[in-house]
Amino acid sequence: MCDSTLGKLPDPWWGAFKNRHKWFEECGNPKPGRVNKTPIKQKLADIGRRDGPPATASGDDGSMMERSGTRLDEVEIRLLGDFLEKMLRLQPQDKIKMSEVVAYPWFAFHWQ
Repeated sequence: MCDSTLGKLPDPWWGAFKNRHKWFEECGNPKPGRVNKTPIKQKLADIGRRDGPPATASGDDGSMMERSGTRLDEVEIRLLGDFLEKMLRLQPQDKIKMSEVVAYPWFAFHWQ
């Protein structure tokens, strides 16, 4: 199944990548075992899972920092993951439009 977040490289890069068949399916997905690719939503779910101790002795890095070990909830993972996937597409015509960016539901969720 071809559902790569970024998709394949745009031409002429994809066509010039002669050994791509060793690493990628024709649609751009990494071949199993060849590229360690963790989905964006999994990376977001892992936030806070392996945090180290706070950088300051008091444990307070300031009001703009989350406490060590803070995890994202499922709704935020879904919304932010979807948003990032749409922004990170390689082909400009496949990326989210600016009018959609400013109205994206993650912003309303995150700043409530």
